Amino acid sequence: MSIRCVMCGGEMEERSENRAYSPAPGVMSVTLKDAQVLYCRSCGEESVGIPALGKLLREIAKATAQKEARLIPAEIRFLRSHLGWNGVQFAEEMGVTPQAVSRWENGKKPMSSTAEKLLRVYVLYVGPTYEEDKPSEKQEQPKPERLRMELIDGHWQTAQIT
Repeated sequence: MSIRCVMCGGEMEERSENRAYSPAPGVMSVTLKDAQVLYCRSCGEESVGIPALGKLLREIAKATAQKEARLIPAEIRFLRSHLGWNGVQFAEEMGVTPQAVSRWENGKKPMSSTAEKLLRVYVLYVGPTYEEDKPSEKQEQPKPERLRMELIDGHWQTAQIT
């Protein structure tokens, strides 16, 4: 059974190729190895399927928390969101005001090193506050900022570090 393009009704062709992926604007550069892409021969429309998206985002969050460099505002926002917290909840967990969180996430004031370490601990060892996506594996050593992710047997794994 062929899949039809939602834009023009043309036949979609399935390809497997490496694709850039960003979980949020300004967050680390990620390459998905052998991503499944549907491509319309008629109009050029593309659709990239990402199975097990929650697991992929968890791996990206762990890699972000393990990086050696300081977290940038977009990464702080991504990690907060990954943990399932809004700004007020995050402020309560970190023992600061919601205004301080806003300043961290907008780059108006750097996060203290102590607060940053606490955020990294939450991501690596406590995990998301929503049950179905809590990480169950112990974390590995810090990873650089550029990753290549590969889907193997339904699980996202780091395929290459650059």
